[in-house]
Amino acid sequence: DLDEDAVRWLERQLDTHRDALIVVTHDRSFLDRFARDIIEIRDAHLHRYGDGYRGYLRARDAERLRIRREYELWCTELARADKLVVTNALLSSEIPR
Repeated sequence: DLDEDAVRWLERQLDTHRDALIVVTHDRSFLDRFARDIIEIRDAHLHRYGDGYRGYLRARDAERLRIRREYELWCTELARADKLVVTNALLSSEIPR
């Protein structure tokens, strides 16, 4: 682990670097101060988030919420379709042949 002085020195060095950098760290406060864009590797794809680490967290949480709502809607629709199948099966069994 780097002490605060070393982290500040590293931030100054990295801040003068204008090319893309790959930084791997668990130091979230460092990411929050330093990162401009976050690229997440998920499901064998790259997902780019702008607006720094906090922007990444907001976007990630919004995406998770959207996926959860879509799943809940899908479950509701599936239950409705299942109910229609059962209802129609009962109705069709009452039709004289």
